Amino acid sequence: MTRQPIPFWKAAATTGGATLTSTAVCLNAEHVATGEGWFSPLVFAGIFVTPCAAVTPPLAERAAKTGQPAKAVVLWLFFVLAVSFSLIASITRSSGYRDARVAETERDNITARLATDAYAIAVADRSIECASGRGAKCRKAETQLSQARSALTRAAPPRAAGPAAERLVTMLGISQAAVALYSPLALPLGLELGGFIFLAIGLSPRQAVKPRRARASREGGQRRASKRPRSTARNQP
Repeated sequence: MTRQPIPFWKAAATTGGATLTSTAVCLNAEHVATGEGWFSPLVFAGIFVTPCAAVTPPLAERAAKTGQPAKAVVLWLFFVLAVSFSLIASITRSSGYRDARVAETERDNITARLATDAYAIAVADRSIECASGRGAKCRKAETQLSQARSALTRAAPPRAAGPAAERLVTMLGISQAAVALYSPLALPLGLELGGFIFLAIGLSPRQAVKPRRARASREGGQRRASKRPRSTARNQP
């Protein structure tokens, strides 16, 4: 029995699915290890559950095709539970990263506003204290103004907390709260579901190819029979 070559599209789907799944596993493991440590059981659970869930659909398909429906049902149940665990970890990671970036931006904006207000107050104090001459209070006000100017120079300029969210709000006409709620789902869903679908396609059992040898032999026999000369012998008296 000759082995059929693996189609290019199945190899490409398997490679793409393995890449997406590996990326999701690494990101989730790093996120869990940040809070629990690398030797936490949750890290190992996240590493092994996601690849097992990725190969479950082709295994369930094979079990169903070989007449084992009970095993197929149990495999699909495991797939649902594993995908839920992996997606929750991915969404938590993505949401936590976005919330941290927004919080950092808001803190920088508050620092910039405080530096701007302090500089404005220092300018006003210097104008008042130095109006009657350069005394001790004037020199102190100038020192405070110099310090306020340095703090304002070091402060980051104000920027939007979520520029992408503001663009989506403008383009789609939806609320910023909805964008902030659903935008962290895009990357986790793309990595998890994309990897599972590609692996399911790439690792799915190939359909049996009907052998052509018997058909070719029958056609060859028919051609030889058509070329064989008919007998022209006659009965002699």
